[in-house]
Amino acid sequence: MKTYFYLCTLLSLPLCKSMEPMALKREDYLGNNLKVHGYYYSPYKDNYNQGYHTFFLYQNGVYLNLGASLKSSLHEQDEGIAKRETGHLRIELPFIWGLYKIEGDAIIIERRVSRFDYPTQVLIGRIANDSTIVFHTRFGDYRANHKDKPVSINEVYHFRPFGPKPDSTTKFVEPGARLQPYKRIQVLDSTGQVLHTLTALAHYFMWQGKERELRNGLELLITTSEKLPGRLLNFALVNPRPMPPETYHDYVIKDGQFIGQFEEMYAKFADPWMQSRQPNRYARQAGILHLQNFQVTSVLECGCGLGYYAEWIYRQTGIVPKSVDLAPTAVAKARELFPHLDFEVADITTDLARYQHLDCVLFAEILWYILPQLPGLLAELKAKFAGKYLLVNQVFYKGSQKYGTEYFTNLNELIAYVPFELLARCEATTAHEGTIETSTLFKIG
Repeated sequence: MKTYFYLCTLLSLPLCKSMEPMALKREDYLGNNLKVHGYYYSPYKDNYNQGYHTFFLYQNGVYLNLGASLKSSLHEQDEGIAKRETGHLRIELPFIWGLYKIEGDAIIIERRVSRFDYPTQVLIGRIANDSTIVFHTRFGDYRANHKDKPVSINEVYHFRPFGPKPDSTTKFVEPGARLQPYKRIQVLDSTGQVLHTLTALAHYFMWQGKERELRNGLELLITTSEKLPGRLLNFALVNPRPMPPETYHDYVIKDGQFIGQFEEMYAKFADPWMQSRQPNRYARQAGILHLQNFQVTSVLECGCGLGYYAEWIYRQTGIVPKSVDLAPTAVAKARELFPHLDFEVADITTDLARYQHLDCVLFAEILWYILPQLPGLLAELKAKFAGKYLLVNQVFYKGSQKYGTEYFTNLNELIAYVPFELLARCEATTAHEGTIETSTLFKIG
């Protein structure tokens, strides 16, 4: 049995050569037959994942491809883009860039693809209206090994307003754009013979300047593959990946498990759920209409977060809610943002009875976080808030809910679960959203 002794050497190679030039020339888009102040998305779903393919078009003629994300809703997609967590935004690579040109109702996109020298690929589509593109032809399908043959496709993208957009500054669409010099790794045996040259893995890490992760990844591969030298390259190209960035979701519900570290979340993240943009607008507006229609004059808002919904309620109804949250950092930030409103730290699972003088209890998108305590809370409402109102704003997920399924998975099941008289209900979604927003008003009794 032959024993291998592996050595790693990093070689800086002067491979700074020109990329394949792009046929399109960058031109400013000054027309109005296609919206560009946001992004275009196309939902996808396969046997393993679902999410959105997404790209940006800029008025300077630049195209930015975010690739495929694993977001369950467009709201989460917005969050990921804003925090550079979605698609390829974490990495400055040539294949996320391209150019586009619009002629009448036709659009042509030329983009670089993820291969060694980043050749170009062309998409041709029809502008169905100012917010919908239908791509029907692709040239340069390298995966199918017919680069110059047209491939028929049917990919529909819809527009979604978004801002601010990622910066469109890039060198990779300019004439004479050149590949950055990068490093290759050679794996040697005890005699100095080169067993493998790991270009692609080195290239992937070096674009991000992560030489330490590269070295550690190779050391791991070498120790686990010492009797499989022929498979070392494949392992190297598949396994090492940078850890995904931490998000606020990791502190709330992760992998179907409730975490509930809200104070730590608010201390670390400035705007979880992008509250400053008023998420779940359908449900939140419906909740305000419930308050107005039933002439509610005082509200206990449970789970106020940073206070943006309390401000919306105040502006449209004149009500100053008693807004509570169990995270002191959230309450401190809310007081700073809206000093004219009323915020305090409280845990409604233990402190609810303190507020029985108020007319309406609002569960502001918090049901998933109080499920174990919910039966007791409903019993306490019945005993101490009889004749008053319970307003529930809640989001449900289209086929992707993992947590709380033993309680309810849709609005009808929630209504059946709550032991009070239903006075009003509202649910709303769009065809391409992964969530359903709901707002219900109950008479406690």
